[in-house]
Amino acid sequence: MKRASKYFSEGEKQRIEQAVTEAEAKTSAEIVPVLASASGRYDRAEDIAGVWLSIIFMTLTWKVLQTQSAEAAQWGSTWARFELPLLILAVIAGYGLGMTIATYSWTLRRLFTPKKHMASEVDERAGHVFFDRRVHHTEGDTGLLIYISLFERGAKFLADQTAHEKLGQAALDELCNELIDGIKAGDLATALCEAIKDAGNRLEKVLPRTDDDRNEIENALVILD
Repeated sequence: MKRASKYFSEGEKQRIEQAVTEAEAKTSAEIVPVLASASGRYDRAEDIAGVWLSIIFMTLTWKVLQTQSAEAAQWGSTWARFELPLLILAVIAGYGLGMTIATYSWTLRRLFTPKKHMASEVDERAGHVFFDRRVHHTEGDTGLLIYISLFERGAKFLADQTAHEKLGQAALDELCNELIDGIKAGDLATALCEAIKDAGNRLEKVLPRTDDDRNEIENALVILD
């Protein structure tokens, strides 16, 4: 999986920034698009992969030892005394290798991570970004965060108090579902630009731009690796 910093070309980043500029020309709201590589660390997946690989290593080692012990017994060898240390070594090696593979394999992490856990991590990280990027700190409480997380293949729309009251949660959920459908279609840049455009059109009706509006947050896409 590509990291967020490598996902979009410079041309696509400019398209997204232009979409934000055009949307904010219609509304007093501040729209902040964010692309994150992942929303959680998912250490549990590393532990699970380590346990499974340690079991496999231990089983294979045990089978080899049984064969070697049977052959050694015919010659009066004391091969059996090495069995326990080798089994312990196999468990340790399997666990370490499993954790290492899961650390660098996005596919393996996703396989061992429940979808509910990933959805929860997306919601939590979006909330942190909402405050860290000061989307909650606009003059009229009109900030709107559009958060996309690549690893979880999830998205979240978070609006500050005034924008939330004007739009309503149902509209935010609808915008989010439309964005996810667009992402599944295969063109994330276009899906994000369309989501920004749609959000701008909806916000224009409830929070139209006034003559004294100023741009409080930079229009560029925020990248979180």
